[in-house]
Amino acid sequence: MLESVDVFDGESQRVIRECHLAFSELVEAVPGRIRSASDLQRALQINMKLAWKIYRIANDDSLDAGMLMPGQQNVREIVRVATERGIDPGIIEKITRSMDEFDRLVSIHAGERSIFDSMISARGSDDQGETLALSQKRSAFRVNRNLRGVHAKSQLKTLILAPSQEGRCLLDMVAIQGYQELSRLRYDCPLVVSCVRISDDDRHVRRTSWEPLGSGTDHRGDTSLLGEFCSPDLPPFREVRTVDDFVMGELVGGGIGKQSAITHIDGYIARAAVPGYRDGTNKYGGMLVWVPIPCEVLVVDLVVHEDALGHLNPLVGCYSSMLSGSRLPEEMESCDRLPLKESMVYLGRGLPVLRSSDIHRHAEMYSAVFEKLSWAPEQFEVYRCRVAFPIMLSSVMIRFDLPERPSSP
Repeated sequence: MLESVDVFDGESQRVIRECHLAFSELVEAVPGRIRSASDLQRALQINMKLAWKIYRIANDDSLDAGMLMPGQQNVREIVRVATERGIDPGIIEKITRSMDEFDRLVSIHAGERSIFDSMISARGSDDQGETLALSQKRSAFRVNRNLRGVHAKSQLKTLILAPSQEGRCLLDMVAIQGYQELSRLRYDCPLVVSCVRISDDDRHVRRTSWEPLGSGTDHRGDTSLLGEFCSPDLPPFREVRTVDDFVMGELVGGGIGKQSAITHIDGYIARAAVPGYRDGTNKYGGMLVWVPIPCEVLVVDLVVHEDALGHLNPLVGCYSSMLSGSRLPEEMESCDRLPLKESMVYLGRGLPVLRSSDIHRHAEMYSAVFEKLSWAPEQFEVYRCRVAFPIMLSSVMIRFDLPERPSSP
């Protein structure tokens, strides 16, 4: 495997450098002073996107340039324009020869261009890799939206932790979750809109009594719904408790299309639910967010009381769905990890930092929950992870170290 990686890197660097040198000579041979892609576009009278690629390749001999190489149709356009402008035939021949070599490189090591770009992104700079990953995730969202038959503007998952009055070393846990602008494309698509469960590091399920946070005053009688932040005419809600202690929520029925899009937010609290310190079973705290529905953005908030856990440095990992049945690892496991770089940012304290442009009435929602629980929001620290176009059926795991239990005086 290592030998194969070395061959790919070596051949890629050689071929990309040859392309870089050929395009560098082309830019130098163009009449006038070429100091930008715009200068090149005006001089050759080609479209701006192609001019930008040529200029970037001419000024970059790194692996990143491999993701910018023009396709065969664009190469023919470059040859035609260069010939019309009287560019040295030797330079044109270098471009043709180096691009033929590039096509051969793609064919041998990848088979197709999109796979090659992914291979290069893993070896190139973080910026180029993240740009490509975002483009690929957006494409996956569009495909999965049509295949799955349902999609959402945004998915929300929030975990709020505070010291419990029922146990000195335990924390109360609030879970808020849901979707905004959720709509179906087909009538036969199930809408599972919530899923919660608590387990120890070793996968042992903590038997927990979930108390719904909603008012339950509407015709459905669903006491978990945060009614004022949901659509007024939601389909019937069905709660299903599985044998392995998941609490699943499903919307039954409803219309299709944009005009039938809904917002569904529910909330629960579990008293004295999770440890606030390390113990014989648990070294870590965290949350695992499953992405069952294609959405444009996932917002994950971790909100922690100032007297619980201390200041955190949460780690974020994106995994395939098989991790949802595994334990929280002692180290962020690599065997199931997706090559996506997401992070959690510390925003500060209180309601002002809880606002998000991705979630309508976000801060108001939290204000209502804090008021219901008689908690002071200014005493809570806020951490946020925002994932653009999360991959359907993947899991986003947030993990942090639990503090050591303080010594008794």
